[in-house]
Formats: sequence, structure tokens, C-alpha cells
Amino acid sequence: MTTMAGAIRNSIVGRNWLAGCVLALLAVVGARVGLRGAEAEAEGFMITHSPEHLAGLACLKQVLDDKSATAKAMLTALAEAARLVPDNVLMQRQAIGAKELADVAAIRKSAVEAKTILEFQPMAESPLPEGFPGPTPVGTIQIQTYPVYRSAVANTPNVDGAFWTLFSHIQKESIAMTAPVEMQVASEGDVPAKPGMAAMREMAFLYRSTQQGTLGTDGKVLVADHPALQAASIGLTADATQVVVETAVADIREWLARQITPDGQPMYTEAGSARVMGYNSPFVPYAKRYFEVQIPVEAK
Repeated sequence: MTTMAGAIRNSIVGRNWLAGCVLALLAVVGARVGLRGAEAEAEGFMITHSPEHLAGLACLKQVLDDKSATAKAMLTALAEAARLVPDNVLMQRQAIGAKELADVAAIRKSAVEAKTILEFQPMAESPLPEGFPGPTPVGTIQIQTYPVYRSAVANTPNVDGAFWTLFSHIQKESIAMTAPVEMQVASEGDVPAKPGMAAMREMAFLYRSTQQGTLGTDGKVLVADHPALQAASIGLTADATQVVVETAVADIREWLARQITPDGQPMYTEAGSARVMGYNSPFVPYAKRYFEVQIPVEAK
């Protein structure tokens, strides 16, 4: 008889591992608590946009609704949207790149892509751990604050093996899946699970509550509580490729360098290695998959 683990493994053979196998349980185990619409919003899963963010989105919608809008009008809307969301690095790149375009259709396409960035909402397949903040807006870098949380970490250097080790653990303990799955970005030179993808050195499934499970070692799994922390975070879509993750880490560090106190001192210092927080399974369409790249920080 095929086990559930075997069925899931067989269903995702040949798919992108990092955006697929590592998060497959979100659609399977998480389906028991699948969140949609008002339920997801009540759980805090929806991205909360600032008034400035919404104003930028309105600028783009207005110009895109005008089928006769000129290149100048679209470039003006892109520039205004970028001005309103200065911490959104993807929006800044769209506005800058569009200036180099001469074709009206290409500029409109850039405006559509910018609109997609600003209006993106992730698909909730499993609930967040208790007290977790909502996802970071796509392209935006901001500080996220996390409470004490409990996780199951696989004590194995093989990330594929870590997934199945953790899968077996939560099955045995009857622990419902949550999102995100936490993955520590590996050091330079480590081999990724799939060519082109970012290499990960550790994986953790987060418990919904610190009251669940038992602290300690369970075979190759360590169940442990983690202290409250802050992280500089950027929201991203599609897959966590090496290029995307490296670019995100560089963007976060540049952003941190610009955060200074009135007397010219850094507001934050790095307090840990970069991590990827993955939210979706391979059953979510490529363009709708969502993850965050984060660097833990301490306020000075």
C-alpha cells in the first residue's frame, strides 16, 4: 500500500524542488485548515498595504484603464508610484527601467508588471503561527517583528531528507502544518538541491503554538523554542533561485545601511544569517507562489 508520504513524493517528482517538494505539505496537511477570503484575513495572512502604497496602485490603475494613455502619462504614473513607495525595490526598478523604453506597448507592459507587484496578495494554504505578522508586501523591505515561536528542525545536511524527516515527525505528532516553512540560506560554496536554486543548510516546520508538542530531540528532529526577534524582510514571488536570493540579501543590506538615527548612527545591526520563509506548495501557480527573504536584526 502506498503511504501518504509516498503518494506526495510521487506526485512531485520532476518538479522544482525548493518551491515544490519542500512546501508540498502546505496543500496536503494544511488543507485541513485551508484559509481563503475572510478567514485568511482574520488569521492575519493578508498583506496590509500602507495608504501610500494604495495611492501608488491607484495611480497605475488609473493610467492603465485609459487605453489611449500616452507613454509620457504612463511614465509619470510609474514615477509617482515609485515615489510613494520608496522602500519597494522592485517598484523602483520598474520605474527606472521604463525610462529606457521607447515603445508605448513596452512601457504599458512595465506599468502592468508594476501594478501586479503592488496589488499582489499571497494564497493562504495553512495558517500562520500564533502572533506572527502578516506577509511582507512584494518588493518592499521592512522590519518584521516575531514573537517567541516553536519549531521542529531537521538535524541533517540533506535538505530533501530534511523535508521527509520533518514530514514524518509532524505526522507522528499529529501537528497541523503552518506557513511559512523556515529555511536557512547556506554559506557560499554549498550545493543547492537543484541547479539554479538557492542552497539551504537547514529547514524547520513551525508549530502553530508554543503549547504544542514536546521540547527536545525526536530522532533527527530537534523541537525547540526560539526567542522573539526582528528581521529586515522583503516579499517576493515565484521561486527562490540563487540569483533572486542573493539580490534580495544585497537589497536588504543596502536598505539597512540607509536606516540611520538623527545623529548618523545605524539603526540596526545584523543578528543572524539570512533565511527564506516559504509559504506555498507546488500546487499554487508559479506566479502566485510567495516567499520572504529575511536577515535577523537588532535595533541599536
